[in-house]
Amino acid sequence: MPLQMKPLIVLDDRAPEACESAARCAARLVHGSPDAEVHLLIVLPPTPSEFLEFGSLEDMHAQQAALARHQGAHCQWMDTTFEAVRPVVARAREVLERSGIGSASISEHYEESVHTRQIAKDALEIAREIGCDVIVIGRALHSTRGHWMHTDPAEELVRHGDGITVCVAN
Repeated sequence: MPLQMKPLIVLDDRAPEACESAARCAARLVHGSPDAEVHLLIVLPPTPSEFLEFGSLEDMHAQQAALARHQGAHCQWMDTTFEAVRPVVARAREVLERSGIGSASISEHYEESVHTRQIAKDALEIAREIGCDVIVIGRALHSTRGHWMHTDPAEELVRHGDGITVCVAN
């Protein structure tokens, strides 16, 4: 009988090859498990600061018009952000589905991440919330983000992931 695993795969559109490697690794981990359940954690860039605050104007009509422009620009930024991650998510799903994991068994979780430590914190929090026993992260995401931010998300996952296995895919 195959070992039942419930992986959480960390995806970041800045490292598509690493994401594909992580999806292949997770597919191998759950291979042969008829009730496999796989979760994708899609790392989004943080919302730009200009969308987090909005000043007020004395003229109510001018205030409403400015707010509408502000909200429109924020929605456009969100659409662009989701469009950028769509190919990485689609490729991860394709890899998983080709390995026999049904589309309905794959769920997606989107999180903004300000820095590398936040990626690890979010991944661990989500994994614990939904009962994942393994987190899979790709090597390029682990090395390039770690070098840039002076912190390695895989190391952060291992350091703080009590009870959760961390797999770094090549």
